[in-house]
Order: sequence, then C-alpha cells, then structure tokens
Amino acid sequence: MIKFFKVNDPYRFGILTIVFIIIRALIFYFGSPLTQIELPFLLAARTISEGKWLYKDIWETTEPLTTLVYYLLPKGPENFSVFSYWINVILIIFNAFYANYFLQKLDIFLDKTFLPALFYILLSLTFFELNVLSAPLLASTFLLFVLNNAFSFLKKEDYNRLYDSGFFLGIASLFFLPCVAFIPSVLVTLLVFTRSQGKGYFLFLLGLLFPWTITCIVFLWIGGLNEFINIFINHYFSNFKNFIFSTETLTIFLLPITLFITGVIFSLKGNLREINFQSVSRKFLIFWLLSGMVCCLISTTKSFSLIYIIIFPLTFFYTFNFLQIKKNFIPDLIIFAFIILSLYLQYRCLSGTLWQKTVYQYRVNKLHDTLIDGKNIWVSGENQEHYLYANLSGKYLNWTVSKEDFNNTDKFYAIENIRKNFYSNLPEVIIDDSLRMPGIFDKIPQLKNRYILKDKSVYIRQRK
Repeated sequence: MIKFFKVNDPYRFGILTIVFIIIRALIFYFGSPLTQIELPFLLAARTISEGKWLYKDIWETTEPLTTLVYYLLPKGPENFSVFSYWINVILIIFNAFYANYFLQKLDIFLDKTFLPALFYILLSLTFFELNVLSAPLLASTFLLFVLNNAFSFLKKEDYNRLYDSGFFLGIASLFFLPCVAFIPSVLVTLLVFTRSQGKGYFLFLLGLLFPWTITCIVFLWIGGLNEFINIFINHYFSNFKNFIFSTETLTIFLLPITLFITGVIFSLKGNLREINFQSVSRKFLIFWLLSGMVCCLISTTKSFSLIYIIIFPLTFFYTFNFLQIKKNFIPDLIIFAFIILSLYLQYRCLSGTLWQKTVYQYRVNKLHDTLIDGKNIWVSGENQEHYLYANLSGKYLNWTVSKEDFNNTDKFYAIENIRKNFYSNLPEVIIDDSLRMPGIFDKIPQLKNRYILKDKSVYIRQRK
C-alpha cells in the first residue's frame, strides 16, 4: 500500500476516494446517530430559522459561522443526520486532496506522493464521532488555507500571503474559537525563520481581525453587539463539556500512535534528503502541532472531533517518516490492521456492543414525548434533548449562561430579565430539571398562577 500511494498518479487519489466512500457508506448503513456535540448547534440554528438572532435572542455559546452552516441544513433530526454525515465525507475528501495538492505544489517533500491524502483519510476513520459535522472539522478546512499561505511565504516572502494567512485564521476561529491558539505559532515562525519586519506582522494581524470586524459590524447593525461580546466571548470558555474517557482514549489512540512509531522506526533505516525550505517547513509544523495541542486543551468541549485540529501535522509527519521506508512489508501490514481495527471499533460502537455507557452519552436520545412534542417549552438544566421535537420558548437555551439570572434572584435586574423572557412567549410546558421554578414563582406570583404542577418538576400552562 505504501508503495502504491508513493507514486504521483491522480488515479491513485481517485481509487482512495472511491474506497473511502464505500467504507463510509458501510458505516452509514449501521446508523448515523445525532451526537451531543451537534445538538447545541442544531437547536440554535433551528431557533434562528424562526426569525431570531443568535446571542441577541438565543443565549447559546455556539460559534457564529458553524451555526450558520447548520442553519443551511435541514432542521429535522433524521434528515439533518443524513446531510451532515455526507457533508462530513465531502469535507474530508476535499481536505485530503487540498492538503496533498499544496504539499506537492510547494515541493515540501522531495518526492511527489499521495501518502498525505492516504494518512489524512486513515486518521478520519479512527472513531465514529469523527463522522459528524463538527466545528473542528469545519475550522480545519480554513486552517489548511492558512498553512498553504504560510508555507508559500516561507518559500517566497510574498507579504500578501501573510494577510491571507491571518484572514483564513480569523475565519477558522469564527468556526471554532480555540483556533486563536494558532496565532503564536505563526508569529514565532515569522520571528525565527524569516526576515519579516513590522509590515509582515501588521498584515497578518490585519487579516486576522478583518473577519471579526465584519462579524462585529453585523451584530452592531442588528443591535446585538453587547450580547455577542457577553454571551459568546465572555461565556464561551465557561461552558465545559467532556466526552473523552480514559479507556476509550487509550484504545483509539493506540492505532495512530502505533502507526507513527512504526514510521519512525523504519524511517531511521533510510537516508534523510531535504533542502533548507523543507527543513524549515518541518520545524514550522512542530510549532503548529504544539499550538494545535494547546487549542485542544483550551477547547471547552472535549471530544474526539478535536483530532481534526491536529490532523494535518500528524499527516505530515506520517508522510515524512514513511517516505524514508524502502521496500518493507511490515508498514503495509500495520496500515491494513489500522483500517480493520478502526472499522471494527466503529461497528461495535454503532451496534451498541462496545463502550455502551460512553456511546450512550455521545448520542442524543431521540425519544418522543406527547406532552411536549411540537410545543413551546423551556428547560431549566443541562438536558437540551427535550428541545429535539419541541420549540424553545424565550432565549434561555444554554443553561451555563442562563443560570446567571437564576442564581441572582435576589437582584432586581435578574428577576426582571426572567419576567420579560417568560412573558415574551409563555412556555406551554416548563421542565424544571434544576428545581428553580418554586423560587421564581415566589418572586413572580402572577407567573405562578399561570401554571399547574403536573409532576415533581413539570409545569403545564393553564388554559384561560
């Protein structure tokens, strides 16, 4: 397999694409579950389709551009899962092709090869969560644009490339905010590996700020700039969710780690041949990989989709190592084992026979409830699954942000915010998972008269 993809023949990529689509079609056959990392974006996008504005009318910390992509997709859970799954496939194929394309175009490796595309696609098969349309995946496409321009600047110091790098990095951060962690790696590279002067730093920062400036102008135009700053920027890093567990992490990352170690061991037997530009590019990718790890660490949603943030530098170093290998069948066997074990783990997870507790936490429970289906509801608590077949009443979607009002009911402004939110669109059903409503009813007696207690934490609005 290594020898097959070392050859610079476009038909190799065509074969790889067909095989990848067949593999993903087989995975799709076993189910395409809606996951917890998709749910907040889907709910925010669906509420936007009702004529509301993100942050201003919907308190949620989802990134604006990722939410916009979700807004363009079907809002029904079943249709959305199908569309998002195949858009994920298209993005991975595009990213693999584009990464391979600019690595060949810029001669970053001495040999023109399709190994980068092979390793990019292999890494995307390691876990079923990588099959979903996530913010890290969407951001990774623009991170590739950043890298293309950064490598081009390292090869030929064209300052327009620095502006483009900053511009695409700004867009990537609007898809996935922790991407701001890549700013230091670009600045350090300019300082250490180039003769760039103040003009270069200025153009990079100007390009970086341009997408953010446009975004701020849009929210200023609709009167929601304060909410954009307060809800998204100020609260983003306080909304923690963890979907990574030790046992699964060790098993899943054992495959790419073994593949990497194999490449390193067998590459030591080869002769390293590279020019200065290639050496500088490799050192730049080390800084980029470190920044990617920082990006993953500061991410508030810990999930395996974060691998898309560091997938390119991993692909690069896999290719660098395996290009040194000459005529050895052991790496091919390990790659075949990588594919088989990855698919086996995906099948076991999707069929519910492996890591049942963990997979259950990843998936969204799509149970229908005739009490709330199609109704305007509000949920006090973290469980957003209730909204899947119901509609959000008011703006309190994200509980981490919303509970600032509910934790300060001794203050007038908080009670007034709650009162205005409820009376703007009275919920037909209140699901009080956090048991806050008794205290709210004491503060707003006229609201209490509108509801009857159906269960220990479920309130139904009375008909007039």
